Amino acid sequence: MKASDVNIRFDFSLRDNLTVIRKIVENTNQATAGQRVMSIKTSADYNLNKNLTIQFYYDHVINTPKIASSYPTGNLSTGLRLRFNLGGIQ
Repeated sequence: MKASDVNIRFDFSLRDNLTVIRKIVENTNQATAGQRVMSIKTSADYNLNKNLTIQFYYDHVINTPKIASSYPTGNLSTGLRLRFNLGGIQ
């Protein structure tokens, strides 16, 4: 990579799972567990010079449960990182 290259990454995932108890004799279905999870992760790296890199990152995860006894949750992480390479090797 050259000193002025920008490396951008973007990841998106969606997972939807459900656990069901089925009673064939009574012809009933009951959800016992499950969740829908959406995840967005992105980052951008920029080489300031051959030894110093700056990175912006954003990670967001949203968890929505399928049953009423659980609560929806969300986690967000964002920031800047500075990476200094003492060896001079990329």
